[in-house]
Amino acid sequence: MLFVVAFLLQLAGAIGVIQDVLASRAIMRAFTWDEDDNGENNQIPTIFHGANVKTGAYGEPVTDYSVLFTLEQMYGLNTTGNAATVPAVTDIWVH
Repeated sequence: MLFVVAFLLQLAGAIGVIQDVLASRAIMRAFTWDEDDNGENNQIPTIFHGANVKTGAYGEPVTDYSVLFTLEQMYGLNTTGNAATVPAVTDIWVH
């Protein structure tokens, strides 16, 4: 149990350092875990982190494709596959 606590404390410290670096630069990270349960209402956690990203839950649907399309738009890349058929994620930004 102490090993788990020590690991979590180290992880929290690393996340704090990452937050400081991201806050000082115009960088956005998207973390997503897609573990499909083959159910009708499959939901996947997605976390956006970085400069100008609003904290909290978002009212719009966020899918793997909308995350990909958002990143493609941010970096001026050509859209790929099904990402070209969905809107970008817009609720995440601080205005």
